Amino acid sequence: MRKLKSALPWIALASAVVAAGLLVAGSFYRKARIVDTGETRAVVEKALNELLAIRPDSLEDQVFKAAFMMLSASRFVVQAFLVEKDGTIIHADESTPATRGSGALSGESPVTETTSESKGTVTMAGTLVLGFVTSIKGEGLPHDEFSSDQLLLLSVSAALEGRDADHDDVFATLVRTVRNEAGEPLGAIGVRYDRSPWISAIPEAAWIALVLGFALFLAIYWISVPAWTFLDARERGERAWVWAAFTLVGNMIALVAYLLAREPRSAKGA
Repeated sequence: MRKLKSALPWIALASAVVAAGLLVAGSFYRKARIVDTGETRAVVEKALNELLAIRPDSLEDQVFKAAFMMLSASRFVVQAFLVEKDGTIIHADESTPATRGSGALSGESPVTETTSESKGTVTMAGTLVLGFVTSIKGEGLPHDEFSSDQLLLLSVSAALEGRDADHDDVFATLVRTVRNEAGEPLGAIGVRYDRSPWISAIPEAAWIALVLGFALFLAIYWISVPAWTFLDARERGERAWVWAAFTLVGNMIALVAYLLAREPRSAKGA
């Protein structure tokens, strides 16, 4: 047991270093594969243009809404919103990973599992979007410089991006105006889609190896700490199982607490 106890700190250290290395390698691996090359945008834009070519009399047109459902289940599409001119969301669908790739682009009938939102209002009003645009351009812009059509597009775009701002490196946004046969705007469609095909693709063997390797060495490190604590506490006559359970949960913080709280060997007659 003494040999095992002596080896455990080195095992923990080596495992922690390897886990950290795999984490860094995985980060670089992922970053290299989520670069936006325009490939997914071209696919989504094609599907979106096919939908907009319908030119419905209203956003409640059944043919148009059925085509919208197919768009929301299309390849690379994560979310799709159908918004009226006043900013009211009349339909919102979010595709699940299992249904992506079905629908119009694959030539199959979409079998979708979607989460639909009832009517609501786009979360960012046009005036707030105007202020956002103003701050980017660094100059004052009169309100009438934007048409109601442009303000709607800006509102939908800002609302979509604000829903998942922490994942802007993964998802991108496309917003287009829906028009009738006369060319009059009826509302807008907002689409959130994968920036890279890799995001929704079947994981590669290298990526799986990195993830599993990180999990394995992290687990070895995490178990080594309470194992050493248990052996050391048992040698000193401390409550070994209690301290082992404590360090299993708290790891290094708990280990420091144990090292500060344990009694010297001489106090236990060692």
